[in-house]
Amino acid sequence: MMSVLGLVLSTTAQDRFDKTVSHDSQLQVYREKLQNGSGYYAEAERFAVRIGELLSEALIKAVEKETFVEFQKELATEFLTPLLRSAYETIADACKNAQLALNRKAGINLDAVKFAFPGDRAANLAEKLSSYLTTEDAMWVLGEPVVSFCLNLVDEAVRVNAEALAAAGFLPRVRRISDSATCAFCNTHAGVYVPPLNADAFRRHERCRCLILLDVDSKPNAYIQRLYADANASVRDARIARVLAAENKATRNG
Repeated sequence: MMSVLGLVLSTTAQDRFDKTVSHDSQLQVYREKLQNGSGYYAEAERFAVRIGELLSEALIKAVEKETFVEFQKELATEFLTPLLRSAYETIADACKNAQLALNRKAGINLDAVKFAFPGDRAANLAEKLSSYLTTEDAMWVLGEPVVSFCLNLVDEAVRVNAEALAAAGFLPRVRRISDSATCAFCNTHAGVYVPPLNADAFRRHERCRCLILLDVDSKPNAYIQRLYADANASVRDARIARVLAAENKATRNG
């Protein structure tokens, strides 16, 4: 059974989160595109980041309303988990719409694959929140780590759907577009990845906003088929990245 303080904190945060989500103009733009079939994973990522920002704000405001909160592990879990699940459901729906639009565009008659709630990551976030002696020291955990949690949900949607498409005989490509021309990490991990996917496609640093997108060919041409036949993944990824550099630039400018 949830403690009284855990219930108060979680309910306060949930009420504020629900209110801000329903009235946020940025979310409305992304939501409309995703619901009418004109939005893909780029919109889903921006949607998730905004959800994360609003969730972070709601969590912080809920804690600030209490004069004293000592975040033991149990309380941190009671406080965070319901809100993280709420964000997960909202973002999972956005990803489903993005994937269905992508499948329709490619002429693929497949449903979107829903990814599981990352309970281990949620637990790690609660443990981190409870690891500080004072609430003031712990507050940073409710900031960017919460936004990153939400953004990584979209990455997971890309991963499971790319693997499902590959298993069904299609040829998906995960395109990672660097967020910063001066960031060595982002530039090193930018490029095109094909299943079986390795962790480099989805690895992020703090506040990383690289776009991780998904493309799929229902009737792949000979060039794409040769890419899949290439056994040397590093050579393959570098070559695809060069070929698609102009396309990546056009996507970001769009």
